[in-house]
Amino acid sequence: MRQITKAAVNAFYDGQNFGKGNTTVVVNPDGILLYLFGNCIAYRDLHSNKVSITTAGFPTRTTLDRLNGLYGVKVSIKKGELYYYDQLWDGSWRWAG
Repeated sequence: MRQITKAAVNAFYDGQNFGKGNTTVVVNPDGILLYLFGNCIAYRDLHSNKVSITTAGFPTRTTLDRLNGLYGVKVSIKKGELYYYDQLWDGSWRWAG
């Protein structure tokens, strides 16, 4: 896991705004959003504390690194196919954890 991923994930769970390079965490009254290259790839609802994730259409190594830094998330690519744990996944929004 990259250092920027660790810092962004810490900010995501600590409820702190963060920005470095291509990664941003934005805190608003309802939730916390994790952005990569301006695309929201994770959202934590502050009322339920549930996290939802997406690849935002870009299943790159960097996107997977950021998502895999989140608690309870395991995303991978096997033979060109995207998986969430062992389930085939199209990268659209889904609850994590």
